[in-house]
Amino acid sequence: METFAAFTAYLTDERRMAEKTVEAYRSDLAGFFGFLNIHLGEAPTPRRLGKLRARDVRSFLAQRRRDGLSDASIARLLSSIKALYRWLGRTYDIENAEIAYLQGPKRPQRLPRPVSIEAAKDLIEEAGTDPDSEAWINARDAAVLSLLYGAGLRISEALSLTGAESPMPERLRITGKGGKVRIVPLIPAVR
Repeated sequence: METFAAFTAYLTDERRMAEKTVEAYRSDLAGFFGFLNIHLGEAPTPRRLGKLRARDVRSFLAQRRRDGLSDASIARLLSSIKALYRWLGRTYDIENAEIAYLQGPKRPQRLPRPVSIEAAKDLIEEAGTDPDSEAWINARDAAVLSLLYGAGLRISEALSLTGAESPMPERLRITGKGGKVRIVPLIPAVR
């Protein structure tokens, strides 16, 4: 367990990681070291850690999966283990390519969540009434936020609009990412 204590001291003293982050690493690796005590039949030393195989780590992750851990938690566990191995490489010159190349579970990409109507109204109102800005800047900021929320424009699309689009028509022809053109309807409140 000297290795475990030395690694967590490194995270705190040299890397100066936040207390909660160090606690997460400590928790992840305590479980890993506990598993290795049983799996190897002895305490994991740096030399023994260097000889671990990818299948040993996969066994640990599979056990944690059976315990009900999510993909995100499994990915964090693997990240903690890989950080330990990077430290072992620097501190004890112990390299383990098998573990370095392990990949965690693919996590589905989450779609962005829209801002609520009330939150959008508050943002637009706040942008339009900033006492530290000139009136035209407040009007511009409120207009850009209205376009972002009310027309579903990306920030680059809203900022690329020129005076030629004024007064705002009922529909805008927007050239978006990849040069794709789309027609965007404008509700009266946004116009």
